[in-house]
Amino acid sequence: MPSPNLDTPEGIELHIRAVFGQSARGALCIAGAESGWRADALNVNDDSSRDRGVFQINSRWHGGLTDGDAFDAATNVAYAFRLSDGGRNWSAWSAVTRKRCGFD
Repeated sequence: MPSPNLDTPEGIELHIRAVFGQSARGALCIAGAESGWRADALNVNDDSSRDRGVFQINSRWHGGLTDGDAFDAATNVAYAFRLSDGGRNWSAWSAVTRKRCGFD
């Protein structure tokens, strides 16, 4: 099976399904709420930190993730998989997003 095109929201959705497996429903909701499944999504916060990429990984709290990696869909999804303990713990994301996705 060919790899999905990670330059499109549809391809990113397919990639999230492949990476997260049984936890994909929650991961898709989080990524959809955070970025609309877009690798180039960027939000600058009041404290000048930046939420970057598909899962909006924050530059202050996750400074070890470079911008290049944060805006690379495959790397961002893999980072979110590790950060969320395979989709079992979404506490690193905002309470608003977690509630919207049924995690709080």
